[in-house]
Amino acid sequence: MNKSLGLIRKIFIFVFVLAVFLFGISYAKIELNAANEASFTVSSTLTTKQLLYGVTYKSVDGLSNTGGSTTKVKQVCNYVEIPSVEGLVVTSWANMDPYKWNMSHVNAVAKDYEAKHPGYKVIAATNGDFYDINANNNFPRTPTGCEISDGNYYKSIPTRSSNYQVVSFTNDGSKNAIVAYNQNVVKVNDLPTLAIYNENDEIIASYEINKVNAAPGENEISVFYGVYGSDQKIIPQNVEGESKGTFVVGKALYALPHRANDFYGLGVISGSELDATGNGQFVIKSNNDEVNSKLQNGVKIRVQYEWNGTASAVKDAVNAGTQVLVNGNIASNANTGDGSRMSARHPRTAIGIKDNGTIVLMVNDGRQESIGRYGSYGDELAAMMKEVGCVNAFNLDGGGSSIMYYLDGDKLVLGNKYSDASERSISNIVLVAVKEIEVELNFKEIGSRTIDVEVTVTDANRHNIKELYVKADTREAKVENGVAHLTGLSQLTRYDLRIVYKSANDRMVYTTLSFPFATSAKEYKIKGLSVDGSGDNYNVTLNFTDSGNSTKLNEAKITINGKEYLLSGGSVTIPKSDFTTIHELIVTFEVNTIDGYVTVSLVNPHAPFLNDLKEAVTTYKDMIEDIYK
Repeated sequence: MNKSLGLIRKIFIFVFVLAVFLFGISYAKIELNAANEASFTVSSTLTTKQLLYGVTYKSVDGLSNTGGSTTKVKQVCNYVEIPSVEGLVVTSWANMDPYKWNMSHVNAVAKDYEAKHPGYKVIAATNGDFYDINANNNFPRTPTGCEISDGNYYKSIPTRSSNYQVVSFTNDGSKNAIVAYNQNVVKVNDLPTLAIYNENDEIIASYEINKVNAAPGENEISVFYGVYGSDQKIIPQNVEGESKGTFVVGKALYALPHRANDFYGLGVISGSELDATGNGQFVIKSNNDEVNSKLQNGVKIRVQYEWNGTASAVKDAVNAGTQVLVNGNIASNANTGDGSRMSARHPRTAIGIKDNGTIVLMVNDGRQESIGRYGSYGDELAAMMKEVGCVNAFNLDGGGSSIMYYLDGDKLVLGNKYSDASERSISNIVLVAVKEIEVELNFKEIGSRTIDVEVTVTDANRHNIKELYVKADTREAKVENGVAHLTGLSQLTRYDLRIVYKSANDRMVYTTLSFPFATSAKEYKIKGLSVDGSGDNYNVTLNFTDSGNSTKLNEAKITINGKEYLLSGGSVTIPKSDFTTIHELIVTFEVNTIDGYVTVSLVNPHAPFLNDLKEAVTTYKDMIEDIYK
């Protein structure tokens, strides 16, 4: 018995020791795995801002470690999240003169975008691609990679090192808001394309150009442009050869010759004679009768090298460096894929995408250890993007170039702390912008607790509007047949009427359109018009109830077929000779609100029944009788 107990005791001790040993190994393995995986943990949110169209800005602080190290360092990350909604435009932009590239601050490049895209408002922007910071290139100060915006290939060839990524933006409201292409698969056409515009600035025809800086053959098209030499001066190109048509753009909007096989030209044809192309000039020579029939002085044209193959549909793109986050996992080459750039702590700029299509721009501050802004390795950058929900993320230019701006009210404000002594000028940016929908709005009726408002979208401006709504505080009404009836308001109260729409993917989108109004003191009601046609005149009376004296309906203005008549005491006498048929009738009057009297117009309030005055008399009498029944 004692021997059995002793054996059991020994077995128990052995099992216990083995369990402790295995747990220790497991714990050590967990710790080892944790050390091998970079991490970022948010400590607190410093700032949160709701921007336009669901775009948000937030700044957070936290702790991070790079893989292989358990040492945690302090970080500050600035995020802009952009929902995938048609109408929001994410693109790249650069501050370009007609024949040179400029380096400017991020906010200055954003303002240049707005100036060259009337009606658009930049909501947020960061720096973009790496660039010729020391102006060493023949064509200096350009981005290292491509520059494509709204179908314009300002710089076509992605000249970054191999295996880097081109990040394109679909701007179609789908989950595929970003489509990335390995730079090695991007193919640029060997020859440029000629596009011809109409007077509405729309491309009406496109042709492949057959030769560059050489005379055209039979039925061929040629383009001539100079290229910059090693002294950073344009080398003029002689315009040679006989042709049926010579079309000179003497003062181009853009003439950007990056190299002999990478040129962007945009401008208006100004003549037919030029011996050699200089700065800001390019020439089309054509033996193609169809092309020649469309070209003449004053016609706008564009020449650019476009992409083909799988990337031929790209309209907006920026070159990126390493893809640091791949399908939710930190890339194995996150610290080595961009050479020494990723294997040390630096300020970083990144762009990524969530599963639902939301695009995330991020700037991680660095080189400011004294205030808890250490900067990150490549794998830490991936962890920072993963923490906010990204599944794929790409490194952009960093260091002193890492800058973020966002729209606060009507002003672009700096969202991060740059590491240089002053803000650095850069060559291109990534931005999100919006052009507001355009509407016509008319308050048909303003009561004490309800309003009727007509809303017509005159230009959707790339927004895919499925349903239209108006909203005042928490009250909302759908626009149906052009009219919204909003109820539940408070009398003598000021409101801002907001325009809201449901997009094609059923996302509610709040526009910036706001129309102030105020409810009246008490309800009033227009019952109709009575017309007495005896004698040589029509005696027209506006029938209404207004017990609270909320309106000036007694002094309303009636416009019939464009001619105005002013009521006095609610009535007016109109000569029968003025008209026989009513085509349009408008009642305009004032309603008393908390802000004083506001004007309200009713257009054709009973339009389906209007014909001649006799019909109108009968119709209105019948309607009035129905009301009093």
